Amino acid sequence: MQGKIMKGIAGFYYVDTVESGIYECKAKGIFRKQKMKPLVGDDVEIVITHEGDREGNIISILPRTNEMIRPAAANVGQALVLFAMKSPDPNLPLLDRFLVALEKRQIPSA
Repeated sequence: MQGKIMKGIAGFYYVDTVESGIYECKAKGIFRKQKMKPLVGDDVEIVITHEGDREGNIISILPRTNEMIRPAAANVGQALVLFAMKSPDPNLPLLDRFLVALEKRQIPSA
């Protein structure tokens, strides 16, 4: 069954599937061996372990279109960068860093 990771907390990933809703899943150990960590926004394949408790395991991560490190997210469609115009004064070098990071990862900004 395929779904999208909506939230990740302390090794538990909440995967939303079109067919059945949200499942609490754990990642298989193979991801540690591959040095790959599931991220919020990842499209994944899961296997249901306990249907009644809505639990499962993530067995594969589908290819990502892009990835952000901070915050950790994948398959980002658009980013919105907000800064105050006054009080506090905007930090323009920081704004430049954000925009360059988004451009490098090919994430459109609004």
